[in-house]
Amino acid sequence: MRSTPNLAFNALLKYEDGLWVAHCMELDIVATGDSPDSAVNDLKDLIVAQVSCALANDNTKYLYHSAPKKVWDEYWKAEDMNQTPRGAVNAASGASFFKTIFANGFGGNICHA
Repeated sequence: MRSTPNLAFNALLKYEDGLWVAHCMELDIVATGDSPDSAVNDLKDLIVAQVSCALANDNTKYLYHSAPKKVWDEYWKAEDMNQTPRGAVNAASGASFFKTIFANGFGGNICHA
């Protein structure tokens, strides 16, 4: 029986211009939503689509495309400032937060390349 891989990705989650923005650090993919959960769930869907498409086309060599340095700097600053458990979000502050996203379900037929 073949198991479905479960991969972990880091995300910067912040409130900006009236929306929650989730930025996948390793793939440089961004999703937005009206709530932190909505932004993260949309980001998970994008991650699954990106990884599935790379696997379907045997193109994993170019899968990882890191976020720009300034975004990583913001990510590390958020981690240092928050001193909260990974994934904790305080919506009232509008500050940046870090979160680990676990995505699975890769290899489906969702690639439209």
